[in-house]
Amino acid sequence: MENTSSDDLKMVTPTFDKFLPLQDDVLIEANEKDGLPVVPRRRFFTRPWFIILMSIILVLVSLSIWLGIVASRTYGHVMSTSSHAQSMMTAFESRDLATAESELSLTKSALAQAQSSFSAARPLQYIPLLGSYLKDVDHVFVAAARGTQVGDLVISAIKPYADIMGFTGTDTQDLQLTTAEDRIIFVAETVEKLAPQMDQIASVLKAMSTEFNQINEKRYPKTILTPKNI
Repeated sequence: MENTSSDDLKMVTPTFDKFLPLQDDVLIEANEKDGLPVVPRRRFFTRPWFIILMSIILVLVSLSIWLGIVASRTYGHVMSTSSHAQSMMTAFESRDLATAESELSLTKSALAQAQSSFSAARPLQYIPLLGSYLKDVDHVFVAAARGTQVGDLVISAIKPYADIMGFTGTDTQDLQLTTAEDRIIFVAETVEKLAPQMDQIASVLKAMSTEFNQINEKRYPKTILTPKNI
């Protein structure tokens, strides 16, 4: 009997679920203001302006890191080039032509490596402002290459006459200039033979000067462009 009465109660108990508002209706009413539905606010990191801003920042950071790596590698080769160039000038001052020729070869090799490393940044020369500085660096590299050409011309010009000019470290033929008159005649003939090479050297020096003239000095502090002892 107890089980029958409990079943009757279950059957008679009314359900009010059908009178409750749907969940969607509750959300709409909660968002309504002045009788109009209110659109939920989007989170700021999903907005288009935020996505564009973060993309630009990401590109700039990546570009800066990449340029830093290229600059570091190029700087190492530039310092090596400068070191060999100074050794070459020291050898010239001490009239050691063999060492000067060897250091010139090492200078050209280090310079080629520096130019190869820097070439990775050349596509960025078309970017405003940044491109101007990259073009200046390129002019410096071209001028330095012209300088090594001058070194080649000078060494090739004086090498046959290194002994009479007081240079050491080369295997030159014995000119057998026993008298002062023989030496004067030899120097006169040598100057005449060197005239075409001097013209080539002057032409290369002019081209090197043209490269430096294309650099805008106003973009750089004077301490960078002039030695400290000047």
